[in-house]
Amino acid sequence: MSVKEELHELVDRLGDERASEALAYLRCLLWEGAEDEGPAAARLAARMGPLAMSRREFFAQPKKDLATLAAEQGVRPVTNFDDLLGDFWPEDETADEFAAAVRQWRREGGDA
Repeated sequence: MSVKEELHELVDRLGDERASEALAYLRCLLWEGAEDEGPAAARLAARMGPLAMSRREFFAQPKKDLATLAAEQGVRPVTNFDDLLGDFWPEDETADEFAAAVRQWRREGGDA
């Protein structure tokens, strides 16, 4: 399946409101810097908040090392490995069952 075909398939599954938001976002990608006065663009901008910036602005920023980025974002080292473990899957099911479930969710259009 081509990228455009996949985009068409995804758009077909969106409701009208979400499709408007996706359209506003795609327009922003195509015409970065152009103002779109539509309500979908306004909702998208509001949802993205003040931290949203254009691709051009993002890549124009000075480069930062990982330690600086982590400090700015309040990221701390993991001190307990168990904090990284998820508990969303029943312990009595195998890894094969998990992989089969993920494949099924993807076929159904889930976020897995």
